[in-house]
Amino acid sequence: MKKQWIPIVVVLLLVAAGWYWHPAPDTKVAEKTELAMDTIVQMKVLHDHSAEAALVAAFAQIHYLDSLCATASTASQISALNRINGTTGLNVAPEVITILNAATYVSALSQGAFDISIWPILKLWNFSNSSEVFRVPAAAAIADQLPLVDYGQVFVDSPLVRLGKPGMAIDVGGIAKGLAIDLACDVLAESGCTDFIVDAGGDLRVHTGSLSEKPPKIWIKHPRHPDTLWGYLTLNSGSVATSGDYERFFWGPDSTRYHHILNPETGYPATGCVSVTIVSETALLADALATAVFVLGVEKGMFLVDSLPGIEALILFEKNNQLDYVMSAGLSDKLTIAETKIVDMK
Repeated sequence: MKKQWIPIVVVLLLVAAGWYWHPAPDTKVAEKTELAMDTIVQMKVLHDHSAEAALVAAFAQIHYLDSLCATASTASQISALNRINGTTGLNVAPEVITILNAATYVSALSQGAFDISIWPILKLWNFSNSSEVFRVPAAAAIADQLPLVDYGQVFVDSPLVRLGKPGMAIDVGGIAKGLAIDLACDVLAESGCTDFIVDAGGDLRVHTGSLSEKPPKIWIKHPRHPDTLWGYLTLNSGSVATSGDYERFFWGPDSTRYHHILNPETGYPATGCVSVTIVSETALLADALATAVFVLGVEKGMFLVDSLPGIEALILFEKNNQLDYVMSAGLSDKLTIAETKIVDMK
């Protein structure tokens, strides 16, 4: 059971190929790329003045949030909370409160399909540690840890947070990246930038103004062909986040694809969807909803999306060994299906 490794040069290409933008003639472009939030973060600003200081400040905000939320870092507030689980509470930063409140909101909306307390199960699969070999846990081990997965036992009374059961632990990786994107965009906007994209591992937020000749094309990766793009969304402003079974996975001895998006109810990888792309105003909500809808499956997931104002979704799934899709009505004039090699993207 080997990991599916992607060389770093290819990862850079995949992230950079996620969108294509047409600046207005004679427009200046500033770009910056760094590692943060366990992924590659890229920012691009169109400007008629210097944007370098704004980019530096925006990245500083992302790195600060990363320092608060990284589960694997013993210095983070999330890690500290996990160490004292079930005993006492911990006062945390306002940004962490924002994440936890949003996580609880999406958990309630999805009836637990999104649950940040899934961390003990993720560790069983070794999806929590990129340096380990992924594995299928024993059924008894999953059954033993499942009672710890309970978003209702994450108690938030700002600034105090407490986990209600001994042994509980949380991981906010499925939502913190969204807030990081939103905060970076806030910094850019407050610095006077009007046209920008912040992309963190393929999840992004875009804002366009007079310096953009055309709206950006937000390309969607083909979930079964790593060098191919499936289609694109045209978006003037808003956020896009995708969850897919091709991001972190391994093949089991029975040729089953085991991926990292676990169903909190069963402790096993969710089935039904291949990828879910959510479009919303904020990246925070898009990030969490992409996971929630993926776990819910095609019918229940789209039912949830249709009940939420301002939320759109594209769901790819397999039917009779063929890739099929369904989308919400609001994407009908934004989606173009156009399979394209990444190297030919434009």
